[in-house]
Amino acid sequence: MTRKSAEAIDQVSALTPFELSRVYAKGWLAGMNCDSGISARTIHTQAEALNPYKVPMERARWMQGFAGAVRRKFGINTDENDSAEAAG
Repeated sequence: MTRKSAEAIDQVSALTPFELSRVYAKGWLAGMNCDSGISARTIHTQAEALNPYKVPMERARWMQGFAGAVRRKFGINTDENDSAEAAG
């Protein structure tokens, strides 16, 4: 296998639904461990910096977990356009 084909394989998530649930859980844990200083303006930037995944599907799943935890813990909602606002 050439290096180029190995890189192409890396771009497709081969994870099972259970494994993707673990990715979500890792994002949730990261969100719950955020400091109280997180704000609606910094949530996306902080999440991008903390997200350890490179494959788009896995990155998105981790972000869902992170956003869910932040929403639950701090009342900060994120919308589909990657902007955030404080719930209230």
